[in-house]
Amino acid sequence: MLAQSGKESLAESALAVAQSLWSRGNLSPLDALFSATAIVKLVPTSGFGFIGNHLGHRLQKYADDLGVAVDAAEAEPTLTRLYAKSKTSIRSTEWNPDVPLFKKSRHQAFIVMQANALSGPLETVYGQSVAGLKRGGRLFAADLMVIGGDDGEPRRICAGPFGRSTLCSFKENASALEFAGFRIEGRNDLTENFMSAVRSGLLQSLDMLEELCAVDKLNRIQ
Repeated sequence: MLAQSGKESLAESALAVAQSLWSRGNLSPLDALFSATAIVKLVPTSGFGFIGNHLGHRLQKYADDLGVAVDAAEAEPTLTRLYAKSKTSIRSTEWNPDVPLFKKSRHQAFIVMQANALSGPLETVYGQSVAGLKRGGRLFAADLMVIGGDDGEPRRICAGPFGRSTLCSFKENASALEFAGFRIEGRNDLTENFMSAVRSGLLQSLDMLEELCAVDKLNRIQ
């Protein structure tokens, strides 16, 4: 059941609905999918740096369970702070492309999620992660990417995350990574996993809509 409050703001309602769709502590179907893959690929047992729209429940729980140091720059840090433990090892700050956000050479592993949803060019986003990585450190970067647009292939226009009108292609992301000084070791296509998560959320939303239509005006904003 969704929480009901006559004083709930539009932003609070959005957070409540998102978590009902994608589970507690998550804002989108990408949070759990990208986080789980990042943990498997990097195994960051000594901590990690993070840049993204939102850290997500899985990375937050992983950090708290292991007690590893995490420096996170988030565009939407509300849920990370809301669910923070009293003795958390996560340091959350708001994403700002114009100022250095990480101590130099602090982490062996770094995670960048949904760079296209952040303010500032991709080169700036990946450049911030370079500053926080130790020499020889590794980066896991994941994002929604548009199909086409590379090598003359027609670009399919689609809505970007969080109201953005366009998405970047893999080639554009790869170019920004190389500009920042990274060498790409591997590429993973998680499209089918993503679509499965979206379908599950859509089915959940139908049940939620029926539930909300049956109640009084307390949570009409939701």
